Amino acid sequence: MSLSSNRDEVIAFLVQRKFQVLSSAQPRPPSPNRSRPLVRSLSENECDRYGAELRALPPEKLEELYQAEFARWSGQLEREENARFFNQPHAAADFNHWAKAEYWSLDEAIALAMGKAPEIVSWDRIKNYSGVSPFVTRYARLRDLTERAKGWQKLFDPVLPPLFIKWAEDNELPVCAGLIERVSHFRGKWIDWEKKCDELKTVCESLRFNYEQLQAMYRDHVDDWKKIVQNKNDAIQAKQDHIVKLENQLAAVVSPDPSDSMKAQSPIERQNMLKVIFGMAVRGYSYNPADKRSRTVSEIVSDLQLEGVSLSDDTIRRYLKEAQDLFFSERQGELE
Repeated sequence: MSLSSNRDEVIAFLVQRKFQVLSSAQPRPPSPNRSRPLVRSLSENECDRYGAELRALPPEKLEELYQAEFARWSGQLEREENARFFNQPHAAADFNHWAKAEYWSLDEAIALAMGKAPEIVSWDRIKNYSGVSPFVTRYARLRDLTERAKGWQKLFDPVLPPLFIKWAEDNELPVCAGLIERVSHFRGKWIDWEKKCDELKTVCESLRFNYEQLQAMYRDHVDDWKKIVQNKNDAIQAKQDHIVKLENQLAAVVSPDPSDSMKAQSPIERQNMLKVIFGMAVRGYSYNPADKRSRTVSEIVSDLQLEGVSLSDDTIRRYLKEAQDLFFSERQGELE
C-alpha cells in the first residue's frame, strides 16, 4: 500500500513497536485521518535516533518493515482476543435451554444474539474491555441500539424471545442462526399483530370502497332492469290487446250475428223460423223451458260444431228464448 499520506504515523507506529511503547491494550495502527505522531516519551534520544533511521529508508523498505510489524501486531491482538474468557468454548450459549425461557433480559438477549452464554458473558463483566476487544465493541453497539429501542417501546426489559429476534431481523442485525431456529421451534415466530391489524384495516377500506362502487353499479343495473321489464310488459300487453282485437274481428267474420241476416226477413218468416227452432229443441233435444239446468244449449252447440258450424252459447240461448216467448204468446192468445 502507499504510505505517502501517513508516513509520519507509520514511523511512529514502528518506533512504538520497537520500544514496546505501544501495548496491545491500546492498539494504534496508522490511519490517514490522524494528524499527530503517536510516539509517547520513553527515551526521547533513542526514539528520535530510530525515527531518523526510518525516515532515511526508501519508501519501499519502510513499507516492507511496516507490513511485517503490522502483521505481527495484528496476530498478537488476535491471540489476545481469542484468549479472553468470553471467547472460550465454555462461553458458548446453550440455545436449546435459553429458547425455552419465557423471557430474556435485554443483556441476556444481546449475549445470546452473539452466541454467548448469558450466565458467563454480560455487560458488567466485559465493559472493561471496551476499546480493546472487537467483540466488546460489537456488543456495545448492539446494546446501544437495544437501549434506544427500549426507550421508544420497540423493545422491553425483560423481552419475549420472538419479539427480540423479530426486532433484530427488521433492523438487519446479525443473530446466531442456531438461536433463531431454536426459538422458532419452541416459541414460533413473532407476529406483529398491530401491523397485521393496520394491513387488515387497509384491506377493509379497499373492500368497502369496492363494495360501495359495486352497490352503486347494482342500483344502476336494477333501475335499467326495471325499465327493461316494464317496457317488455307494456309490449306484451299491447300485443295481447291486439290479439284480442283480431280474434274479435275473426269471430265476427266466421260467425256473423244471425240477427244481421234476419233483418231482411218478414215478420211471418221470422215467426215461422222461431217456431221451427222451438219445436226442434223440444222434440229433438227434450228442451224444457222450466228446467234451469238444461243441457240443451250446450248439446246444440256441440252438434253444430260437428257439422262445422260455430255459434256461441249466447246466440243459441237468445234464439231459444225468442222462440219460447213467441210460442207461449200465441198459446196464451188461443186460450183467451
